[in-house]
Amino acid sequence: MFLPRTKSTKRALIAALSALASASAFAAEPAAPASDPILCGTLENAHGQVQMFDASRTQSLSVLPKTGVPCGAWLSVGAGDQSWVVFRHRDGFSLHAAANTFIQIPDNNLDGKRVGDAFVLYRGEALLRSRGGTPEAQLLTANARVRLKQGMALVIYAPQEEETQVISLESSATLENRYQAGTQVAVKEGEASSLNFKLLRVQPSHPRAVMLVSLREKLHRFPIDDQLHNEAIAAAYKRQERKFATILTAAPAGSKAPAAPAPKSPVTEPKREPASTVSRSPASVTPKRARGPQKFPALEGGESQDSETLERHRLLQEMSKIKAE
Repeated sequence: MFLPRTKSTKRALIAALSALASASAFAAEPAAPASDPILCGTLENAHGQVQMFDASRTQSLSVLPKTGVPCGAWLSVGAGDQSWVVFRHRDGFSLHAAANTFIQIPDNNLDGKRVGDAFVLYRGEALLRSRGGTPEAQLLTANARVRLKQGMALVIYAPQEEETQVISLESSATLENRYQAGTQVAVKEGEASSLNFKLLRVQPSHPRAVMLVSLREKLHRFPIDDQLHNEAIAAAYKRQERKFATILTAAPAGSKAPAAPAPKSPVTEPKREPASTVSRSPASVTPKRARGPQKFPALEGGESQDSETLERHRLLQEMSKIKAE
């Protein structure tokens, strides 16, 4: 049925629509309030080009000092020389992230035992500190895991080289292959160890002393006080001054040490007598042979011999006697 468009008709339609909207609103169940995210720590301070995202990386979070950081959040530090982040974990240890660093902070308490990796370093440099709390600080990279019970360590991961490097600056740290058990290497104060998959190496390298020049350059990228900086430099200097003693195993009593073998000469030369042992007169010197083949008729027999041929024959006989002696 067609209704003319009048003011009364419009009012009736508006009233009907309002009634339907109110009825649907009352019929809908109230939505449950969203739960607050679980915080894994606090963003102590940030400077320069710093961004923080939620676990899904779809929402940008505030990077103001003393801001709570939810579990699963991502921290991205830009390429500026003065860009850095200081993060304090809920378990007591802290992390300083330098420029060009990308890191995630997962929940390490999923099973209620506070055991797991507190940080995942995808690239860049991180200074990890632990004061000896109940859980040890664990940092994960693409190929390695760093464990720090108490002390301070500098962790560097280069994705292009697929290399994880750990420099222990206080106490000791542990570097291991995350894919293979039994590959732990203890890195002591002032030492560095690395794990590189491009070199087809599954075991971390043997810890060696770190150079002071390169260490100073790395420490200047982090916002640490002078006392902490000096302690790290002193630990590296003390490690460089350490000398390792060589322990020699003594032979049992009554036994003789084996004689060292004589060195073998690659070319064996014939033994020659000294010139003073053989006395030769000027007449016994063998004259130089003329070019071309020479014949001695006296040895072949049948032909007359002249004086020169006889003299040569006599010299040959004398030389044969000397060689025989």
